[in-house]
Amino acid sequence: MSKKLILGIIIFLTFNIINIGKAQEETKIIVLQKTVNGEVGGIGPNFIAVTYEVDENAAYEIAFDLDKEVRFRNKKGLNEINLGDMVSVRYEETIEEGKQTRRVLKRKVKEIVFLKSAPKESETSALRSEPTQKGR
Repeated sequence: MSKKLILGIIIFLTFNIINIGKAQEETKIIVLQKTVNGEVGGIGPNFIAVTYEVDENAAYEIAFDLDKEVRFRNKKGLNEINLGDMVSVRYEETIEEGKQTRRVLKRKVKEIVFLKSAPKESETSALRSEPTQKGR
């Protein structure tokens, strides 16, 4: 190999390493305190999903993994919360922000506040079916 080719490769690699360093310097990690209020749309042993907005086109839901450090208010634990209940979830959201990008790295739930129970189904529910009698 010629000395010019080797020198060119060294300059190219050095330039790219410097640019990678600059790109890393331009991103920052931000931790935000957030709260979402809504209806429990999904629940599991270490998981809760909250529907926080519904419009004519879609329902908007956010899901959280839960750890043992989550505090509960107005209920003793997740096992006392049911689908359809109204809750408020306070959480930390860690994001990585660059000049043109924003990416959620993690969400950590701090507290779940039980607000009210799911409405009970009414006896006149449109989903209820009655047996029909033929011949009348």
